[in-house]
Amino acid sequence: MSKNSTSSIIVNQAEEKEKKYFWLQAAESYKQALSMVLKKDFLEKVEILQKMAHCLYRAAFQAESQEEFVKNYFLEKVSPQLMTIVLNDLNKFPLLKDTEAYLAVKMVLNKTKKEGES
Repeated sequence: MSKNSTSSIIVNQAEEKEKKYFWLQAAESYKQALSMVLKKDFLEKVEILQKMAHCLYRAAFQAESQEEFVKNYFLEKVSPQLMTIVLNDLNKFPLLKDTEAYLAVKMVLNKTKKEGES
């Protein structure tokens, strides 16, 4: 399949994960292998992308509902990448990288009126 031995090794590892029904982990391995394929090797890129899509498709059917799939995907893939930074406690604002994506959330305490208050 691959002329690049490193990507071939990773693809083989992904295929082993597929055999154990570890679909999300296999998809992640394919993603890693994809990053190692030469830019001009379109055929190999398409083959890896097809395998990665198949793994995500199968992972979706392992869950009993779409909500369960999204929750599992979030817990396994997104959550480990998140980091909370409380800006009020910082002396110096952290350095932000141009190549990263950031999400800022402003949380405000909503003081609700108690029953009987006007």
